[in-house]
Amino acid sequence: TVFFFFFFFFSLPSHASQLVMEVCYIVVFGCLVLAAIRWIRARRGPIDISKKVVWIAGSSSGIGAALAQVFADSGCTVVLSARSASRLSAVATSLGIAADRYMLLPMDITSMSFAEQVTAVLERFRRIDILVHKTVHLPSTDMMTILNTNLIGPLHLTHAVLPVMVKQGGGHLVVVSSVQGKLGIKRRSLYAASKHGLHGAFDCIRAEYHSAGVGVLIATPGWVDTSLQHFSGDTASPNRSSHKSITPQQCAQSIVKALVHQRSEVYVGHTTEWLALQVAAHCPALWRKIAQSL
Repeated sequence: TVFFFFFFFFSLPSHASQLVMEVCYIVVFGCLVLAAIRWIRARRGPIDISKKVVWIAGSSSGIGAALAQVFADSGCTVVLSARSASRLSAVATSLGIAADRYMLLPMDITSMSFAEQVTAVLERFRRIDILVHKTVHLPSTDMMTILNTNLIGPLHLTHAVLPVMVKQGGGHLVVVSSVQGKLGIKRRSLYAASKHGLHGAFDCIRAEYHSAGVGVLIATPGWVDTSLQHFSGDTASPNRSSHKSITPQQCAQSIVKALVHQRSEVYVGHTTEWLALQVAAHCPALWRKIAQSL
Protein backbone atom coordinates (compact mmCIF):
# COMPACT_ATOMS: atom_id res chain seq x y z
CA THR A 1 0.00 0.00 0.00
CA VAL A 2 2.80 2.42 0.89
CA PHE A 3 4.62 1.59 -2.37
CA PHE A 4 1.45 2.18 -4.36
CA PHE A 5 0.86 5.53 -2.65
CA PHE A 6 4.36 6.82 -3.41
CA PHE A 7 4.20 5.52 -6.98
CA PHE A 8 0.84 7.22 -7.46
CA PHE A 9 1.99 10.45 -5.81
CA PHE A 10 5.22 10.88 -7.79
CA SER A 11 3.49 10.03 -11.07
CA LEU A 12 1.06 12.91 -10.65
CA PRO A 13 1.59 16.27 -12.36
CA SER A 14 3.13 18.88 -10.08
CA HIS A 15 -0.11 20.80 -9.53
CA ALA A 16 -2.01 17.60 -8.72
CA SER A 17 0.63 16.44 -6.24
CA GLN A 18 0.35 19.81 -4.54
CA LEU A 19 -3.37 19.26 -4.07
CA VAL A 20 -2.75 15.77 -2.63
CA MET A 21 -0.21 17.15 -0.19
CA GLU A 22 -2.61 19.87 0.89
CA VAL A 23 -5.37 17.33 1.51
CA CYS A 24 -2.98 15.26 3.67
CA TYR A 25 -1.92 18.40 5.46
CA ILE A 26 -5.48 19.43 6.32
CA VAL A 27 -6.25 15.99 7.77
CA VAL A 28 -3.18 15.97 10.04
CA PHE A 29 -3.48 19.65 10.94
CA GLY A 30 -7.20 19.27 11.66
CA CYS A 31 -6.56 16.49 14.15
CA LEU A 32 -3.95 18.56 15.94
CA VAL A 33 -6.22 21.63 16.05
CA LEU A 34 -9.13 19.65 17.46
CA ALA A 35 -6.90 18.21 20.17
CA ALA A 36 -5.61 21.68 21.04
CA ILE A 37 -9.14 23.13 21.15
CA ARG A 38 -10.31 20.45 23.54
CA TRP A 39 -7.31 21.08 25.81
CA ILE A 40 -7.87 24.84 25.85
CA ARG A 41 -11.60 24.55 26.49
CA ALA A 42 -10.95 22.20 29.38
CA ARG A 43 -8.75 24.82 31.04
CA ARG A 44 -11.03 27.84 30.45
CA GLY A 45 -14.14 28.09 32.61
CA PRO A 46 -17.40 29.84 31.69
CA ILE A 47 -18.15 33.41 32.71
CA ASP A 48 -21.37 34.74 34.22
CA ILE A 49 -23.03 37.28 31.90
CA SER A 50 -26.15 37.87 33.99
CA LYS A 51 -26.61 41.51 34.95
CA LYS A 52 -24.16 42.61 32.25
CA VAL A 53 -24.95 45.67 30.12
CA VAL A 54 -24.99 44.57 26.48
CA TRP A 55 -25.09 47.11 23.64
CA ILE A 56 -26.18 45.54 20.33
CA ALA A 57 -25.56 47.59 17.20
CA GLY A 58 -27.91 46.27 14.53
CA SER A 59 -30.63 44.76 16.72
CA SER A 60 -33.80 45.65 14.81
CA SER A 61 -34.17 42.27 13.07
CA GLY A 62 -32.57 38.92 12.22
CA ILE A 63 -29.54 37.79 14.20
CA GLY A 64 -29.31 41.08 16.10
CA ALA A 65 -32.87 40.81 17.42
CA ALA A 66 -32.31 37.14 18.26
CA LEU A 67 -29.16 38.06 20.19
CA ALA A 68 -31.13 40.65 22.15
CA GLN A 69 -33.60 37.95 23.19
CA VAL A 70 -30.89 35.48 24.23
CA PHE A 71 -29.04 38.12 26.25
CA ALA A 72 -32.29 39.26 27.87
CA ASP A 73 -33.17 35.67 28.76
CA SER A 74 -29.69 35.36 30.32
CA GLY A 75 -30.44 38.21 32.72
CA CYS A 76 -28.61 40.96 30.86
CA THR A 77 -29.60 44.57 30.42
CA VAL A 78 -29.73 45.37 26.71
CA VAL A 79 -29.19 48.54 24.69
CA LEU A 80 -30.85 48.24 21.28
CA SER A 81 -29.45 50.26 18.38
CA ALA A 82 -30.30 50.45 14.69
CA ARG A 83 -31.62 53.01 12.24
CA SER A 84 -35.32 52.25 12.68
CA ALA A 85 -36.79 53.38 16.01
CA SER A 86 -40.10 51.63 15.30
CA ARG A 87 -38.43 48.28 14.69
CA LEU A 88 -36.33 48.65 17.83
CA SER A 89 -39.51 49.34 19.80
CA ALA A 90 -41.09 46.16 18.43
CA VAL A 91 -38.00 44.13 19.40
CA ALA A 92 -38.00 45.64 22.91
CA THR A 93 -41.66 44.71 23.37
CA SER A 94 -40.96 41.13 22.31
CA LEU A 95 -38.19 40.71 24.87
CA GLY A 96 -40.65 40.43 27.75
CA ILE A 97 -38.44 42.24 30.27
CA ALA A 98 -38.98 45.25 32.51
CA ALA A 99 -38.43 48.72 31.08
CA ASP A 100 -35.46 49.32 33.36
CA ARG A 101 -33.59 46.46 31.68
CA TYR A 102 -33.51 47.86 28.17
CA MET A 103 -32.80 51.09 26.35
CA LEU A 104 -33.70 52.15 22.82
CA LEU A 105 -30.90 54.06 21.16
CA PRO A 106 -31.56 54.62 17.44
CA MET A 107 -28.44 55.53 15.47
CA ASP A 108 -26.82 55.34 12.07
CA ILE A 109 -23.66 53.23 12.18
CA THR A 110 -22.24 55.21 9.26
CA SER A 111 -22.34 58.51 11.20
CA MET A 112 -18.79 57.82 12.47
CA SER A 113 -19.36 59.85 15.66
CA PHE A 114 -20.73 58.10 18.73
CA ALA A 115 -19.76 60.28 21.69
CA GLU A 116 -23.37 61.24 22.41
CA GLN A 117 -24.58 57.64 22.27
CA VAL A 118 -21.81 56.39 24.57
CA THR A 119 -22.62 59.18 27.03
CA ALA A 120 -26.32 58.30 26.92
CA VAL A 121 -25.64 54.63 27.75
CA LEU A 122 -23.31 55.54 30.61
CA GLU A 123 -25.81 58.03 32.06
CA ARG A 124 -28.46 55.31 32.07
CA PHE A 125 -26.51 52.20 33.10
CA ARG A 126 -23.07 53.49 34.24
CA ARG A 127 -21.12 50.87 32.27
CA ILE A 128 -20.84 48.96 28.99
CA ASP A 129 -19.82 45.34 29.53
CA ILE A 130 -20.42 43.84 26.08
CA LEU A 131 -20.57 45.56 22.68
CA VAL A 132 -22.05 43.47 19.86
CA HIS A 133 -21.62 44.40 16.20
CA LYS A 134 -24.32 42.96 13.96
CA THR A 135 -24.55 45.61 11.28
CA VAL A 136 -25.88 44.62 7.87
CA HIS A 137 -24.71 46.14 4.64
CA LEU A 138 -27.42 48.00 2.76
CA PRO A 139 -28.90 46.87 -0.55
CA SER A 140 -26.42 49.00 -2.43
CA THR A 141 -23.63 48.58 -4.92
CA ASP A 142 -21.82 51.67 -3.65
CA MET A 143 -18.38 50.78 -2.35
CA MET A 144 -18.21 53.29 0.49
CA THR A 145 -21.75 52.52 1.68
CA ILE A 146 -20.87 48.87 2.16
CA LEU A 147 -17.48 49.55 3.76
CA ASN A 148 -18.85 52.27 6.06
CA THR A 149 -21.71 50.04 7.24
CA ASN A 150 -19.80 46.78 7.66
CA LEU A 151 -16.32 47.94 8.66
CA ILE A 152 -15.53 51.61 9.20
CA GLY A 153 -18.62 52.48 11.25
CA PRO A 154 -18.21 49.52 13.63
CA LEU A 155 -14.56 50.41 14.13
CA HIS A 156 -15.46 54.00 15.05
CA LEU A 157 -18.05 52.75 17.56
CA THR A 158 -15.56 50.27 19.00
CA HIS A 159 -12.93 52.93 19.56
CA ALA A 160 -15.55 55.12 21.23
CA VAL A 161 -16.41 52.31 23.68
CA LEU A 162 -12.93 50.89 24.33
CA PRO A 163 -11.84 53.69 26.74
CA VAL A 164 -14.95 52.95 28.82
CA MET A 165 -14.11 49.25 29.00
CA VAL A 166 -10.48 49.95 29.87
CA LYS A 167 -11.50 52.37 32.64
CA GLN A 168 -14.01 49.93 34.17
CA GLY A 169 -11.47 47.08 34.11
CA GLY A 170 -12.59 45.05 31.10
CA GLY A 171 -15.35 44.04 28.75
CA HIS A 172 -16.11 42.01 25.65
CA LEU A 173 -16.44 42.84 21.97
CA VAL A 174 -18.56 40.49 19.87
CA VAL A 175 -18.33 40.78 16.09
CA VAL A 176 -20.80 38.92 13.88
CA SER A 177 -18.92 38.48 10.63
CA SER A 178 -19.52 35.95 7.86
CA VAL A 179 -17.97 32.93 6.17
CA GLN A 180 -17.07 35.42 3.44
CA GLY A 181 -14.74 37.09 5.91
CA LYS A 182 -12.59 33.99 5.58
CA LEU A 183 -12.83 33.06 1.91
CA GLY A 184 -13.69 34.58 -1.45
CA ILE A 185 -16.27 33.60 -4.04
CA LYS A 186 -17.61 35.20 -7.20
CA ARG A 187 -19.70 38.41 -7.06
CA ARG A 188 -18.87 39.13 -3.41
CA SER A 189 -15.75 41.29 -3.64
CA LEU A 190 -16.92 44.36 -1.68
CA TYR A 191 -18.88 42.41 0.91
CA ALA A 192 -15.97 40.01 1.41
CA ALA A 193 -13.54 42.93 1.66
CA SER A 194 -15.56 44.49 4.48
CA LYS A 195 -15.80 41.19 6.37
CA HIS A 196 -12.11 40.33 5.87
CA GLY A 197 -11.36 43.78 7.27
CA LEU A 198 -13.37 43.02 10.41
CA HIS A 199 -11.33 39.89 11.07
CA GLY A 200 -8.03 41.70 10.63
CA ALA A 201 -9.02 44.74 12.68
CA PHE A 202 -10.49 42.84 15.62
CA ASP A 203 -7.63 40.36 15.71
CA CYS A 204 -5.40 43.40 16.26
CA ILE A 205 -7.73 44.87 18.88
CA ARG A 206 -7.76 41.54 20.72
CA ALA A 207 -3.97 41.58 20.94
CA GLU A 208 -3.78 45.27 21.87
CA TYR A 209 -6.39 45.24 24.64
CA HIS A 210 -5.92 41.77 26.12
CA SER A 211 -3.87 43.15 29.01
CA ALA A 212 -6.69 45.62 29.76
CA GLY A 213 -9.16 42.78 30.24
CA VAL A 214 -11.01 43.28 26.95
CA GLY A 215 -11.92 40.07 25.13
CA VAL A 216 -12.91 39.73 21.48
CA LEU A 217 -15.18 37.08 19.98
CA ILE A 218 -15.52 36.90 16.20
CA ALA A 219 -18.52 34.85 15.07
CA THR A 220 -18.47 33.46 11.53
CA PRO A 221 -21.97 32.34 10.55
CA GLY A 222 -22.76 30.33 7.48
CA TRP A 223 -26.08 30.81 5.73
CA VAL A 224 -28.71 32.12 8.20
CA ASP A 225 -32.39 32.21 7.33
CA THR A 226 -33.26 35.91 7.60
CA SER A 227 -35.60 38.12 5.62
CA LEU A 228 -32.78 40.32 4.39
CA GLN A 229 -31.78 40.28 0.74
CA HIS A 230 -27.99 40.11 0.57
CA PHE A 231 -25.91 42.04 -1.87
CA SER A 232 -22.26 41.64 -2.73
CA GLY A 233 -21.41 45.14 -3.86
CA ASP A 234 -20.96 43.95 -7.43
CA THR A 235 -24.39 42.46 -8.08
CA ALA A 236 -27.36 41.12 -6.18
CA SER A 237 -26.92 37.71 -4.66
CA PRO A 238 -28.85 34.87 -6.23
CA ASN A 239 -31.79 33.30 -4.45
CA ARG A 240 -30.36 31.16 -1.69
CA SER A 241 -33.66 29.76 -0.43
CA SER A 242 -32.66 26.27 -1.55
CA HIS A 243 -29.53 26.28 0.61
CA LYS A 244 -29.60 24.62 4.00
CA SER A 245 -29.60 27.30 6.68
CA ILE A 246 -29.94 27.82 10.40
CA THR A 247 -32.38 30.13 12.15
CA PRO A 248 -31.33 33.46 13.70
CA GLN A 249 -32.23 32.01 17.09
CA GLN A 250 -29.87 29.05 16.62
CA CYS A 251 -27.14 31.42 15.49
CA ALA A 252 -27.64 33.74 18.47
CA GLN A 253 -27.62 30.89 20.99
CA SER A 254 -24.34 29.56 19.60
CA ILE A 255 -22.74 33.00 19.69
CA VAL A 256 -23.74 33.68 23.30
CA LYS A 257 -22.59 30.19 24.32
CA ALA A 258 -19.20 30.90 22.73
CA LEU A 259 -19.01 34.22 24.60
CA VAL A 260 -19.81 32.56 27.92
CA HIS A 261 -17.03 30.02 27.31
CA GLN A 262 -14.58 32.81 26.37
CA ARG A 263 -14.01 31.67 22.84
CA SER A 264 -12.00 33.92 20.52
CA GLU A 265 -13.74 32.73 17.37
CA VAL A 266 -16.70 30.52 16.57
CA TYR A 267 -18.19 29.13 13.37
CA VAL A 268 -21.98 28.86 13.36
CA GLY A 269 -23.74 26.89 10.65
CA HIS A 270 -23.87 23.62 8.77
CA THR A 271 -21.09 21.28 7.71
CA THR A 272 -20.92 22.50 4.11
CA GLU A 273 -19.68 25.97 4.98
CA TRP A 274 -17.38 24.59 7.70
CA LEU A 275 -15.71 22.32 5.17
CA ALA A 276 -15.32 25.26 2.80
CA LEU A 277 -13.55 27.20 5.56
CA GLN A 278 -11.17 24.32 6.26
CA VAL A 279 -10.34 23.84 2.60
CA ALA A 280 -9.77 27.58 2.08
CA ALA A 281 -7.53 27.81 5.15
CA HIS A 282 -5.46 24.66 4.68
CA CYS A 283 -5.77 23.80 0.98
CA PRO A 284 -5.77 27.21 -0.73
CA ALA A 285 -4.90 25.81 -4.15
CA LEU A 286 -7.83 23.41 -3.98
CA TRP A 287 -10.16 26.17 -2.77
CA ARG A 288 -9.17 28.44 -5.65
CA LYS A 289 -10.20 25.70 -8.07
CA ILE A 290 -13.52 25.26 -6.28
CA ALA A 291 -14.24 29.00 -6.10
CA GLN A 292 -13.60 29.44 -9.80
CA SER A 293 -16.14 26.74 -10.60
CA LEU A 294 -18.93 28.03 -8.35
